[in-house]
Amino acid sequence: MFGWMEPIRTSYLKLLGEVDSLRANRGVDSERVAERPAQEVSEVEKLKQKLEKSQRKATGLSEALHERGRVETLVKMKKEATMRAKHQLDENHAELGNLDPTEVAGLKSQATEIVVQLAEQRMRAKKVKAKDQGPSRPTGQVPANSAKEEQSVEEQESTVEATQPDRVIIIDDSSLLGQRGWTQLSKL
Repeated sequence: MFGWMEPIRTSYLKLLGEVDSLRANRGVDSERVAERPAQEVSEVEKLKQKLEKSQRKATGLSEALHERGRVETLVKMKKEATMRAKHQLDENHAELGNLDPTEVAGLKSQATEIVVQLAEQRMRAKKVKAKDQGPSRPTGQVPANSAKEEQSVEEQESTVEATQPDRVIIIDDSSLLGQRGWTQLSKL
């Protein structure tokens, strides 16, 4: 194996001699050339690091710009929505200003009457239902909870309060909710 490596070593030394002679002809010092690649490698690494750092900065800046653009778009959309809502409120206010106070009072009283009529209809329906359940009991027998039923009917009747049109109206809407509930309508 030694014999086989010898020609390679000889060729290498010849080439190295030729490289040195060429460098000498050009005026380059071979010792400086040997140091130079190590310096170039470190400079190349520094440049690579700078490039990576600048790319990270550029990526961060582009993301920040993208986020800023998104936020600006959202702000613009919110401003437009606010302006539309303000414009709609201004129009509604102008329409309210154009209403005749007597018409408004008439509408309020009509609404109050309708609410009272609905409440009375509910009470009548509950009373009829309670009366319909009465004959199904044996005659002469008074149920134990009849006092409670009468009391609940009285409470239900007292839950409907209708006053002047600009006052509060309270209605028992338990039939709608399936449980005892209250609705308050103010300034109809």
